[in-house]
Amino acid sequence: MRKTILSAVVSLLVLSRPMMGFAKAGSLDPSFGTDGLVNSPLSNFTAAVIAPNGDIVVAGDIDAPSSTITASLAIVRYLPNGTPDPSFGTNGTVLLPPPSSFFLGESFALGIAVQSNEDILATFYAFNNTSTESESELIRLNANGTPDTTFGSAGEVPLSFPVPTSWSASATLVMAQPDGKILVTGNITPPFHKGGTTSAPLTLLARYLANGAPDTTFGTDGVEEVTTSVDLPEALALLSGDGILAFNGTYAQFSSAGAPVSTVSGGTIIAIDQTGEGFALKPNGEYVVAGGVRGPFGKTNTDATAELFEINGTLDPSFNAPAFSLVPNAVNVKNGAAGIGVDSEGRVAVGVELNSSPLVSGVARLDANGSLDTTFGSDGIGATVPNFVVYTVLVQANNQIVMVSSNGSLARYLAQ
Repeated sequence: MRKTILSAVVSLLVLSRPMMGFAKAGSLDPSFGTDGLVNSPLSNFTAAVIAPNGDIVVAGDIDAPSSTITASLAIVRYLPNGTPDPSFGTNGTVLLPPPSSFFLGESFALGIAVQSNEDILATFYAFNNTSTESESELIRLNANGTPDTTFGSAGEVPLSFPVPTSWSASATLVMAQPDGKILVTGNITPPFHKGGTTSAPLTLLARYLANGAPDTTFGTDGVEEVTTSVDLPEALALLSGDGILAFNGTYAQFSSAGAPVSTVSGGTIIAIDQTGEGFALKPNGEYVVAGGVRGPFGKTNTDATAELFEINGTLDPSFNAPAFSLVPNAVNVKNGAAGIGVDSEGRVAVGVELNSSPLVSGVARLDANGSLDTTFGSDGIGATVPNFVVYTVLVQANNQIVMVSSNGSLARYLAQ
């Protein structure tokens, strides 16, 4: 009798195991937020980054209608499990409004980075509604969200780059170098006239010391302004020896002192900073680009895809670059690639939007050779999320994939 009862208990445990087991790779992570999803307090999203400790830091703005303010920069810090970090600002959020004197002013950040000590760097911009008043600064916040008073003046360094009369400068990316220095990139654009612009934009690079002072060993007083094929970089790679690769469809290379290098040769990459929107750099300097192709049902049917390029811009023919769809293909099924990232095993995560009602988004994962990863979701296609407009894709240190929406909401996928 005892043996029979024991056998029955074991059988029940075995039968119940699938319900108790771990979710499959490509499923939304049930330990993250609510069933894998985190809603955002932001109105609009501009940048996101994974902190060294695994936190997720998201920047955007929050509508704040008042007599003088339209929207305020908001930086939100989430713990690795998706809950707002209670030690950061107020319930995980820090608001940085424009000066109160700016009539209907708004503020936002274009670039954001987290240093090894968890301090946060951001390029802060503020304007009034007539563009007659503006501010642009590099700011640093302590890990708890307060201004770092050891940085610049009360945590702020003015971004006052030398520009020709009527030209404008913007800093869109900020990189926290492993040595504590800070690299900022963007571009300098000429005034626009009815017939277009009369001069080519300049690529901007600036480097600061850990305390916010200009690094005078770099460029001219810490700033390099030069015409390149890259124009406005959307990714930076730091080479051993402080050389720099700037990327936006093609590479431009700079020496450790900021001087442009005539031939792009690459080297050992020790840090990468990128937006994660349409392309992603790999540690060897290759880059994958998300795109789309016509599907088998004609011009009203499109699939998402990704292609791999060598550092010199040559297509890598060994990468399979399959076309894929979130749902079975049919007429009027339109998939668009909307974000891309590379994990530590060389696998490629592609955010995909399906043009349907409601809009549906999800993630596909490719093996390092470009084939759909059949261990992920259903033949490489992860779970889908309705009403989620993909802006970028981030990959955490444990290879879990975080999809970020245009309002800063998050969805996380299990890696294995």
